[in-house]
Amino acid sequence: MRFIDLDGTLLDLWPRYHKVFCTLLDVRNISLEQYRKRKQKYGKDEIVARSFGCELPENFFLRKAQLLESKEYLALDRLLLTAEEIKNLFEYDKTTLLTKRRFPKHLEWQLDRLGLDIPAVIVRDTKLQWLRDYCSVSEKIVIVGDSLMDLEAGKLDNVFPIMVGYGLGTKEQFDNMGVSYIYLETVQEMKEYLKNCK
Repeated sequence: MRFIDLDGTLLDLWPRYHKVFCTLLDVRNISLEQYRKRKQKYGKDEIVARSFGCELPENFFLRKAQLLESKEYLALDRLLLTAEEIKNLFEYDKTTLLTKRRFPKHLEWQLDRLGLDIPAVIVRDTKLQWLRDYCSVSEKIVIVGDSLMDLEAGKLDNVFPIMVGYGLGTKEQFDNMGVSYIYLETVQEMKEYLKNCK
């Protein structure tokens, strides 16, 4: 069984995250590249904001969660591979998209907009908890992702994580979790690796 993350693994989420951050802080002088570098370096939004001389506004995290899944901001996402290349990753009959989203209808809208007709599962809590609840411990599972939530799933004995280096998480953050994983720096490396290990 193989599960592939969406945001940051198959989609370039940086324009969306950058715009939400700048909108909520009401700033216009932070470039996408400046934001990406500091978000990867510091992780936590409050530290990122302070590094730019700002403080997070009240209700930042609630408003961030809402805006990140609004259609206006989801429309900023772009595929990191072609739709055809992504569909090919899901030809392996036990491959499923595994993503955390609050608004399932918005995910359906986004996948349709991107031309992706692929099997998808939405988790409400964590991916580790979902895998624990819905997958057999006897089944070997590969999870591909870009965040600490994806890597955390590797705490289960039957789950092997493959982490990518172009999304939200960094190799340094991954190494600090103490979970074994394979690291793939680019989206092309990820595509080739999965193509060769069906």
